[in-house]
Amino acid sequence: PTSAPTSAPTSAPTSASTSVPTSVPTSAPTSVPTYNPTFVSTMANCLDAPSVRNAADTATCAGSSVGEECDVLCLANYEWPGDHAVVCVAGGSWSIESECVALGDEMMVGTVGMLSLVFTEDGDFTLEWALVSVQYFVDAAAMLLGV
Repeated sequence: PTSAPTSAPTSAPTSASTSVPTSVPTSAPTSVPTYNPTFVSTMANCLDAPSVRNAADTATCAGSSVGEECDVLCLANYEWPGDHAVVCVAGGSWSIESECVALGDEMMVGTVGMLSLVFTEDGDFTLEWALVSVQYFVDAAAMLLGV
């Protein structure tokens, strides 16, 4: 008598592993990855001294940090306007608001005057009259300005 061969039942392969680790690490890692970024400043210092007209020396300002003011020493017979500043700004350049001014050259600020001419169709205004009157208007403007 022949008998049918017997075989062990086969199971279909599983698509995902469902095993859970049963051991836990017993020691800490021996090395930790490090990250050292390099910082590049966009607010570079002012490496060079500022160039200020009629200044005797600004060399001490070289290497100033952003936001620092530079003390300006003017040439003889020149002075620095006290309410202005030379400031190191982002990018390594200088903000220069003024220059050394010759003593006696500074105009009076705040003096306002108005000088006007009225032209009419029938007026006697001619080039000859204007040329003769120029000195009058120059003197009037100087008086208004206090110079």
